[in-house]
Amino acid sequence: MSIYTVLLGVFVRILLLFFVVFFCVVSSCIAQPRLQVESTEINWGEIYSGEKKEHRFILRNNGDSALVITRVRSSCGCTAALVSSKTILPDEQAELHVRFNSKRFRGQVTKRVCVVSNDPQQPKKRFTLRASIVPELVMTPSRLSLGSIPADKDFVRNLSLVNHSDLPIQIKAVRSTSRHMTLANIPTSLEPNEEAVVILTVHPPKSATVVLNGYILIDAQGHTRKQLRIPVMAKIAKNLPSPPQKTTRKQSEPQPNMHQK
Repeated sequence: MSIYTVLLGVFVRILLLFFVVFFCVVSSCIAQPRLQVESTEINWGEIYSGEKKEHRFILRNNGDSALVITRVRSSCGCTAALVSSKTILPDEQAELHVRFNSKRFRGQVTKRVCVVSNDPQQPKKRFTLRASIVPELVMTPSRLSLGSIPADKDFVRNLSLVNHSDLPIQIKAVRSTSRHMTLANIPTSLEPNEEAVVILTVHPPKSATVVLNGYILIDAQGHTRKQLRIPVMAKIAKNLPSPPQKTTRKQSEPQPNMHQK
């Protein structure tokens, strides 16, 4: 065997190895994951405060290599998000399960969830959750600042309690955190759109308390179990001593003129 034949064989082996490596590199560059979703937003419309809403987004890998979910983040603690699988093979899918707790929210609310993956085209995919939060049970006023009240007599205030939901609401308990505040005319239930007038009476303390603070707590059951907390604040105005009476001197009667005849 000549030296040329040996060199030719070595050259062919090197050339084949080069093509194998080149093909692997090119294949790895071309094969990429691709995250595809049907929708990125859910609008639950009008819901009652305290309701918990859920939704599932479909995550599909339309790429040529495995899609890896590295992180799922939500905008606040009221929104939980979890994927059914962190690795999605080509042409397979997984679910993004989101859950929103509307407790302590009112009005238009928007929350967001971010999915971080190894998709080079869109490493961060954002999902939007929307709802309009309506309170079921409303007390007016929602907080009471009574200002100065006299210390020598009870102070009475009427409060409006209204059911804004489409179901009857059961009033489980109504109480105050202060022994100087009592409540009367408490309903056991309210029909939809029904209003009740709750009577608050403040009994000023006999001690030297200057400011009176407390809460009205209302436990109720409608679409959800809830508790209203109405803060109450008042300043006790102690009786001031009456100003002293001014005394005036009586004018002396005129003396008769002794020289007058």
